[in-house]
Amino acid sequence: MNVADIDLGDERVNRGSDEVHLDAIEWWSSQPNLGLQYRDRIDQSKLIHFLPDTVLSAIELDSNHAVTHLQLQGKAGTLRIPAQRLVLAAGGIGNVRLLHQLHKAHPGVLSPALGRYYQGHLTGYIAIVELEDDVGVDALSFQATKGGGIFRRRFQLSGDAQQRLGLLNCVFWLDTISISNALHHSAGLSAVFLALQLTGLYRFFANGKAAGSRLRRGRRYRDHLRNLVPSASVLKDIRRTIGQLLRRRDRRVPIVNPARRYLLRYHAEQAPDMSSTVMPSPSTQEDQVAAVAIDYRVRNEDLISIERSHAVLDRWLKERGMGRLDYLHPASARLQALRDQAYDGFHQIGLTRMSASPEEGVVDRDCKVHGVRNLFVAGSCVFPTGGHANPTMPAVALSMRLADHLVETLTAKDAVKTVAIS
Repeated sequence: MNVADIDLGDERVNRGSDEVHLDAIEWWSSQPNLGLQYRDRIDQSKLIHFLPDTVLSAIELDSNHAVTHLQLQGKAGTLRIPAQRLVLAAGGIGNVRLLHQLHKAHPGVLSPALGRYYQGHLTGYIAIVELEDDVGVDALSFQATKGGGIFRRRFQLSGDAQQRLGLLNCVFWLDTISISNALHHSAGLSAVFLALQLTGLYRFFANGKAAGSRLRRGRRYRDHLRNLVPSASVLKDIRRTIGQLLRRRDRRVPIVNPARRYLLRYHAEQAPDMSSTVMPSPSTQEDQVAAVAIDYRVRNEDLISIERSHAVLDRWLKERGMGRLDYLHPASARLQALRDQAYDGFHQIGLTRMSASPEEGVVDRDCKVHGVRNLFVAGSCVFPTGGHANPTMPAVALSMRLADHLVETLTAKDAVKTVAIS
């Protein structure tokens, strides 16, 4: 949304059939707060009605398994309204909760896949990437287009490499290490940190949000002093860092590390697993809104794929003289480190997955719930697989496709009525 200058022409960083490429572009919205941007249009719409402090408590079906009415529960009591078509867009877990309620009232109507195959995205750090020159840093840092668009490039394994090596999707990008963490290996950053810390000023500037600010407990002064061991590059490093700080106008702009060391953020796909579930909670009371129990699973195969993807990237960097990876954990501890960071809840994928038959999924290709004539689901919960990327844009695109489908079916139905009357 609100992405400007998305056409970079024929510019490519590396061509050919490399195992890794840098042509994966991450675009940042110029106006990410869509609520503020579209608030007036929503307020003025005659088609959108807000019912605050109101929940959907029941979906009623007739004998033909078609939605007829909705029951809404609010401060004013229970409201029963008719429905010709119903689209659930309450988020992945919200959609599943409502469908579980429907299943309880009408057993056997919905697919047994409901609430299964819960997937998210595995993300975190197990390595630092050290690049050989500033060209690599510039290529992977945030850049601005002439029209004001903001983007950055990411490392991504090619499709051929994934298929040949049996790997899931995975991308990597650079995150600046906090100046409080000596793993940045920068004399300039260590000098600035020590000066601020020893004078008591660091707490006024730090907000604890920088990547790596919590990688180690406490302050390791010895490690910072080790970064200041005299060498030919120390003074140059310090001058470059201080120059950056003096020229810096926006604190949100990351500081470039003169040592060219950055945390390597991974963002990876999970394979569908039917034992990863969101199911009705056994403790739900009759007079309460239905609760759910979340059993989010991460398989060893998911973690192994991430670790092997790091190894592919490390080898690729070394072969081209571009850099190398410096792992944060010994080889024996990396899988556990990946598992410790494997939590989700942001991208609720797969819970009402799309399929050709109700045995394998909950909705059909038009996002209509198998077994119910006029009930539809919108959101990333209909994706059978999750890929590596945030799912918002494809979820919006699929929802717009669903809207077009509903308009077409309504128009066709009206045309049939007109012919019949005439």
